[in-house]
Amino acid sequence: MNHLRVEQVRYSELAFDPAALDFMDARNALWHETEEDRAATTRQAAVNAIRLRWVRAAMKRCLTPRERQLVELHYFQGLSRLETARRARITRQTVSRSLHRAIIKLRRAAEKAEINDKV
Repeated sequence: MNHLRVEQVRYSELAFDPAALDFMDARNALWHETEEDRAATTRQAAVNAIRLRWVRAAMKRCLTPRERQLVELHYFQGLSRLETARRARITRQTVSRSLHRAIIKLRRAAEKAEINDKV
């Protein structure tokens, strides 16, 4: 199965000249993005920034230092539960239980603050 092996390429190794796209206007763009698409993306980014600030503040108010650490490692740094457990020097089961409790606490805080997905 050596023929199926894919070599990893680092993005820093790829040469690309951004000026090569200067000749393309919005109608001929590769991604077909409209002004409305860009405006919607900008609005969504603003909403996401507000949510992130709220979550960070709620984490400080509602979670224990250990729960904050585990949420940070797992959700914000993207570590698996096993990697999170190794980093925190606890078992994977403890990570799972603690994350479950932390999410419940954050959901309750969101309900109290009447935060929902349709902000």
